[in-house]
Amino acid sequence: MKTYFNSPNYNDYPVVGVTWEQAEAFCAWRTEYLMRSMGPQARYIQRYRLPTEIEWEYAARGKEGNPFPWQGIESKSQEGCFFANFKPDKGNYTEDGNLITSAVGIYGANSNGLFDMAGNVAEWTSTVPELRYNAAKEDPYFLKRKSVRGGSWKDPLSYIRSAWRSWEYQNQPRSYIGFRCVRSKAATTSSVNEKRKKK
Repeated sequence: MKTYFNSPNYNDYPVVGVTWEQAEAFCAWRTEYLMRSMGPQARYIQRYRLPTEIEWEYAARGKEGNPFPWQGIESKSQEGCFFANFKPDKGNYTEDGNLITSAVGIYGANSNGLFDMAGNVAEWTSTVPELRYNAAKEDPYFLKRKSVRGGSWKDPLSYIRSAWRSWEYQNQPRSYIGFRCVRSKAATTSSVNEKRKKK
């Protein structure tokens, strides 16, 4: 939709239509924005980044290691409410109450306290299928793939399992792919911040 980004009606919706490169740039901007206000304490801050596939799946499965972010393999509660925004296997896009994306956090969190780890929008990761590789602009197009996890509003139940993986070219925006930022938990300074401190 042309009004998705500039309409206040979508303020609580996931950002979509961003490339992997744009998601990476946002992580860098978010880190700099945070560090600017922290003064000398900034050297203890870990940088925002996209999660690896392993981190993403561990977070999605919850503390119990479930196949979905919720317990069990059913897609609905006993009351008939869906656990995520996805395309029910019957092919009815609106059966779960949403034609496309839904507001973030309207479905329950998993046992890690994380929302929308299945369905709604799939998410970029920092991992290349089979290996980690940051492609240069002059590299062949087929090397510029990044793993995408979580499934989206357009996917059936089998595609939103925590183990399901897909990929997309890093310079291709999609209406069903978004991202989330993560930071490593650490008590020491990062090497990037330490170099800045010494300058």
